Amino acid sequence: MIYQIKNILNIEHYKITCLWNTGEVRVIDLEKKLNEWGDHDKSVYRKLLNEQLFKTVKCDGTTLYWEGLATVIETDGTKHPAPLDLDPQTLFEQSKKVN
Repeated sequence: MIYQIKNILNIEHYKITCLWNTGEVRVIDLEKKLNEWGDHDKSVYRKLLNEQLFKTVKCDGTTLYWEGLATVIETDGTKHPAPLDLDPQTLFEQSKKVN
């Protein structure tokens, strides 16, 4: 099955409660992962350790993303802001079902 996040229901600290296309409500705790992924100064994930920025997360009906947090470098070298999104399969595997 291809897992997709349909809607964000709640954001508390680094935990995001989501409705999935399976009909399940699951919570994703990203604090530990963000600390692992952002373990060096140049990691874009380090920015998400700012809780105010973290709470700007959005859902596009498939996964979670933060607008303008990543950078795309074109073949001519120009840079453009781009959304930073996370793999929904990975998020599903790390989430826990809410009873």
